[in-house]
Amino acid sequence: MIRFRRLFFHDMGRKALALVLAGVVWHQVNQGITEEQVFELTVESAALDAPHEGGKLSIRLPSHWLLADSGPGQLSFRFKGPRVQLERFLATNPSATFTPFLPQPGEGQDELLLLHNLTPLDLEWNPSQQARVFLEAAEEANRNWLQDGLRLELKSETEIPLRSWMVQVEGPGPPESHRAVVEEMSFGVDQVRITGPISAVRELEDLLMAVQQGGSGAMTLTPSLLEALAIPENRRTTLSLALGLNPEWGRRGLTMTPATVSVTLPLRNRSPQSFTWLPDGSKLLVIGAAESVWELNSPWNPPSITTTLEDLPGLSITRFDQQWGLDNIVFFVDLTSVRNDTQEEHPKVTVQWMLSDENLGDEEKALRYRALKLIPSAGNEEEFRTITLRRKPQQNP
Repeated sequence: MIRFRRLFFHDMGRKALALVLAGVVWHQVNQGITEEQVFELTVESAALDAPHEGGKLSIRLPSHWLLADSGPGQLSFRFKGPRVQLERFLATNPSATFTPFLPQPGEGQDELLLLHNLTPLDLEWNPSQQARVFLEAAEEANRNWLQDGLRLELKSETEIPLRSWMVQVEGPGPPESHRAVVEEMSFGVDQVRITGPISAVRELEDLLMAVQQGGSGAMTLTPSLLEALAIPENRRTTLSLALGLNPEWGRRGLTMTPATVSVTLPLRNRSPQSFTWLPDGSKLLVIGAAESVWELNSPWNPPSITTTLEDLPGLSITRFDQQWGLDNIVFFVDLTSVRNDTQEEHPKVTVQWMLSDENLGDEEKALRYRALKLIPSAGNEEEFRTITLRRKPQQNP
């Protein structure tokens, strides 16, 4: 036991000094260890006066130039130096900018420029001094940093009137009883402005022209201008969505103003709703009876009537059956349409119909008149459409 204690506690001063010296040596060695680390920056176009932004390589360009194809996305840089110092530097989330010398816009100007032989040391770094030290140490590793060069392209824009064939409609879709009325698709704005590299703008314009000059038949733009419009499964009613630019055009560097467009797609029943009913003849409304010398020759005996409802955009009728017909449709004749001095013994007057709901707005009422059709049973068209009159009996003074 005594020997064990002497092993640990004998000459403690020297042992403590040895431990301190070992720690100092380890720290110095660790500080001096050199290593190489990779750091990625996101490449973006920026204005000429754009500030540094952590984690980004901002290519400062005049307003009429852009990075072709939205640029290389991300670029990797290799930094080399003492481990501790390198880790502190990378923890600052370094950034860089680059301002190429570009010609002023003019006639005959190149539309595409390719910048060769760029090195990481050609960039303006933040923090600057540390970045240059670590990059110079890794110069050989960064030799192929931007092998394909940096492609710049002139900026262009075009105005595009929106059409239904510029939107791809996809499923799951409505039930078999309904269909999407693509030809009646509507948009919240008449046109959009497309901006981006001149080659991508021209590609889009050429595709649009090719579709429009393609002759008769269904028009299709591939890829579509806007995002796909997906119809939910078993959807039966009109669908309205906000759609942005198709991501495929976005990957080509194009942007759209406004960023999203409201798109409305009507969904309709393939077969109009219908019901057959028998109107109440005793409720025929006679207009102008007091002023006219005429009266009905006999009570009106209407035939069975089939009433159909076309599914028009914006139409809202939740219940459509025989009771709806009795409650909402009024038949009438207007006796003032027959002259009192006519020589006919039994003139005829036309039976007409109207909607009885006075609370309907003008637009909704007009829409219902367009959607409704009343068809009498076979062989009773005359009985339904006209009614015979007779003169009122003379009153004795």
